[in-house]
Amino acid sequence: MRMTYKLLTKATTYIMILFLFILTKGITNDEMLILINDQNPVPNNWEVELVNFGRLKIAKIIEDPLTKLFEQAKSEGIHLILASGYRSKKKQEENRKNNIDFLIKTEKMTLKQAIEETNRYFAEPGKSEHETGLAVDILSEDFNRFDEGFADTDAGKWVAEHGPEFGFIIRYPKDKVDTTGKAYEPWHLRYLGKKVAKEITDEGICLEEWHTKNLKKETLLIGPKQLKN
Repeated sequence: MRMTYKLLTKATTYIMILFLFILTKGITNDEMLILINDQNPVPNNWEVELVNFGRLKIAKIIEDPLTKLFEQAKSEGIHLILASGYRSKKKQEENRKNNIDFLIKTEKMTLKQAIEETNRYFAEPGKSEHETGLAVDILSEDFNRFDEGFADTDAGKWVAEHGPEFGFIIRYPKDKVDTTGKAYEPWHLRYLGKKVAKEITDEGICLEEWHTKNLKKETLLIGPKQLKN
C-alpha cells in the first residue's frame, strides 16, 4: 500500500507539473516581443495560428486582449474598427504596388519619388509586422482613413492612452521616426503584452529602443517559436 501510495503521489506530482507547463505555455511567449523592421525581417520559418476577427485575421494570441480593448472602448462611447490585421507577404507586395501606382497616377510623382514615399508607410514584403499577426491598424466609425489626424480624434486619443492597458503600443510614434524608420502612424498598434507595453509607454521609447536596452544583441530577433496558445 505504501509503495502504491508513493507511486500515486509521484504520478500526481508529474501530472501537476505537466498541467502547469501546459497552462503557462503561451503566457511568456518570447515571440511576442520579436522585433520586425527593415533590418530584422520576419523569419522564414515563422508560424502563427490565425483566427478571424470580423472580416480580417489576427494572431490567436492577441484575440482576447484586442476583444477586450474594443469592448472597453465601446463602453466609453468609442466605436473602433479593425482596418487591417494579418497580411501575407503577397498581400504586402500588392499593397505596396497599389500605393506606388496611386502616387504616380494621382500625385504625379516619379517612380523613384513614389517608392520613397511608399517606403515611409509600407514595409517591404517580409519586413512588415502585419506578417506576424501581432500588429493591427485601428480606426473608428467616425474617422476611417489612414491619416495622422486620427491622433486628434477621441478614438485616437483613447487608443493611445488605454492601449497599453491591454498590451498594445503605438508602434511608430511621432518623435521616433528616425529610430523606427517609419512615418508616424497613430493607427498602427503592436501587441507586446501588458508588462512591456507599459514599460515602453512609461519610458516614452519605441520597440527598437526597448530591445537595445533590455535584450542582448544576439536576441534582438527572438524566436520564432510556433505562436500558438
